[in-house]
Amino acid sequence: MVEANPILGIGREPSLRFSENAPPTEFTSKLTPFYELIHQTSIGVQGAIDNWIWKLEAMTRSGQGTNRFAAVVAGFEYTFYGILNSNTDMGILLEYLYDGRDRSAPPTPFDNDLFFGVRLGFNDVSDIQLIVSNTIDLETQASIFAMNASRRLDDKSLLSR
Repeated sequence: MVEANPILGIGREPSLRFSENAPPTEFTSKLTPFYELIHQTSIGVQGAIDNWIWKLEAMTRSGQGTNRFAAVVAGFEYTFYGILNSNTDMGILLEYLYDGRDRSAPPTPFDNDLFFGVRLGFNDVSDIQLIVSNTIDLETQASIFAMNASRRLDDKSLLSR
C-alpha cells in the first residue's frame, strides 16, 4: 500500500503568543495558541512479504516559522506464528524515528530514536494482545518503556490499557 498526500493547511503544534487583547504587563499576561499555515507532503508505504511487514512513513514540511525539514519512521515487524505449539503469535518490532526540524520549530521528543518491542497476539475470540516496547534516544540514551494490553469486549468495543 502506498499513499502520498500533499497538503496546505493548519499545523497541529501551536506556537504561543501574547494575546493582542491582553498585552503583557508587569502583573498580567495571556498566552494564546496560534496555529500556523504549513505546507506538508507525506508518503506512507507498507508491504508484507512472508512473515515480514515493512513500513516507511516520511514527510517534509515548511511553515511555522522554520525552514523546510523532513521526518521519517522506518521499520519492520517479523512474526513467529504458533509459538510453543499454541495459537499465540509473537511479533518482533523495530523502527527508527528521525525528525530534522531545527531548534526554532515546536519541539519533538522523537528526533533520533530507536523503537523496539514484542507483540503477543493470543488469537482468541477476545483478540487479546500485549505489546511491550522501549524507545531509546540515540543521543542521550534516555528511554521510554511502555506496555499496552488490549482485548475486544464485543464486535464494536475494545478495551485497551
